[in-house]
Amino acid sequence: MANNLRTNVVGKGTVELKLTSGKTLTLIDALHVPDMCKNLVFGDLLNKRGFKLVYESDKFVLSKNGQFIGKGYSCNDMIKINVINDISSAYMVECISLWHSRLGHVNYKSIKNMTNLGLISDCKFDNLSKCEI
Repeated sequence: MANNLRTNVVGKGTVELKLTSGKTLTLIDALHVPDMCKNLVFGDLLNKRGFKLVYESDKFVLSKNGQFIGKGYSCNDMIKINVINDISSAYMVECISLWHSRLGHVNYKSIKNMTNLGLISDCKFDNLSKCEI
């Protein structure tokens, strides 16, 4: 990290960013690193997935196959993407332990029922472990 310290990755999953354009940008294999104070999207990886990133006059435009996806602006020497859900509230839909924590440490059977009812996105139920809390 920028402070020359190391920290742990505690989860890996899919993050959906709901952009102000009405589109959803789905990030696959996103890493959950709670000690980082900013949520970062690596532009080069978007580019490798066919997205076009244009930076001009402190503005940012994201498109794919000629279609507008979203926009952003320069802020504190970084590009901030305009999202409806604050980036810090973006969720990891494949991490069962994260749903367990966010739902007040509810039991796994209840999470399975919510998944079956379509109330939350599908979760992988393998590698369940006892909650430290």
